[in-house]
Amino acid sequence: MKKLIVVLVIIGLLITTPIFAQEKPTRLYTPVTKQATYTAAQTNTTIWTPTAYDSIVCSGYIISTNRQQPIIISASDTVVHLYATSSPIVSPASFLWKGLALETLRITTTTNDVSVTLFGWEEDN
Repeated sequence: MKKLIVVLVIIGLLITTPIFAQEKPTRLYTPVTKQATYTAAQTNTTIWTPTAYDSIVCSGYIISTNRQQPIIISASDTVVHLYATSSPIVSPASFLWKGLALETLRITTTTNDVSVTLFGWEEDN
């Protein structure tokens, strides 16, 4: 009787295991680093455009410039960050910005010689 129960339990496990097995996600996010250097003033110049229907999650940035000037990083009508300082500027450890689907990040500067590096990832929507 005990052997019959053990055999039935093993058969039950073999039959039901595929039902409970979960597939691993094929893509949770895509790591991204965007870098741009400008030698002239910029006005709403796109730095980062997400791929098909994704959202940008910017987890940090490094900005360098050779002179004090306002540097605006924006998305749609929202100013993500505004700086008026010399370099380098590194994002705070707590910085995290998430955009809407297909929302781009842009930069505006008043003078030349600006280098910007943004890093984060793109999420499926």
